[in-house]
Amino acid sequence: MIYLVYKCLTHERTTPVTNFVSLLFLYCFFILTFAVIYGVTGIVGPEHGIKGGEFLQLVYFSSITTTTVGYGEYSPCPGSRPWAGIQASIGFFSLPFLIAFFWNSVGTRKIGYKNGGEA
Repeated sequence: MIYLVYKCLTHERTTPVTNFVSLLFLYCFFILTFAVIYGVTGIVGPEHGIKGGEFLQLVYFSSITTTTVGYGEYSPCPGSRPWAGIQASIGFFSLPFLIAFFWNSVGTRKIGYKNGGEA
């Protein structure tokens, strides 16, 4: 995400679709990275005490934490709480960037076709 912000500030040319896809991959990598962290530090689930747990449960918890939905099915163990707070904060502030890049890529394509230009 820092790379994309740098590109925007320096006005280097990249296509909006490339920016959006790059940001989407970065977002998925972010979720998977925190899922691995939760695999080490543990989460508490309906079975009470999933230390590590199945990877899909960890990815689910990580994605729910990133989007700050927080259904309440799983909760972080004491060692995971700082990581969950960091992830929720980053997710809260980065989701608008993902939406803005998506909107920019869709809007640019529509404007390009409307004005007869290439998109």
